[in-house]
Amino acid sequence: MPFHNGFLYKLGDGLLNTGWNLRYFLLIGQTLQYYRSQHEAKPRDAISLSGVSVEWIHDASRPFTFVVSKSGQRSFCLSGCTEREACEWVERIQAASAAVERPLATPGTRPDPNMHGREVTMKCC
Repeated sequence: MPFHNGFLYKLGDGLLNTGWNLRYFLLIGQTLQYYRSQHEAKPRDAISLSGVSVEWIHDASRPFTFVVSKSGQRSFCLSGCTEREACEWVERIQAASAAVERPLATPGTRPDPNMHGREVTMKCC
């Protein structure tokens, strides 16, 4: 299951909040969620990444800006502090969008309770 976390700038999309705000993001599986800080328990919003598009856009004030959008849902306009950081997020979001959820157990494997959901190949004696 893809996992990534860190800070990105998010462009406000409300009437009062139209500037760039530093937010804490969690990418868990095919869901991207954000928080005002890493200490908040409940996300401010989340987007299912299944079928999203990720595009680089030009923003004079923030050079490493990209948009995560999905038909019928609001878009997230995001920016990294560095090109490397933004590229890593774009790659991970695209990978999560394309990922197909794997079944919990596949033939010839079993969940290992000590491996936190990871599977172990069963060996025949």
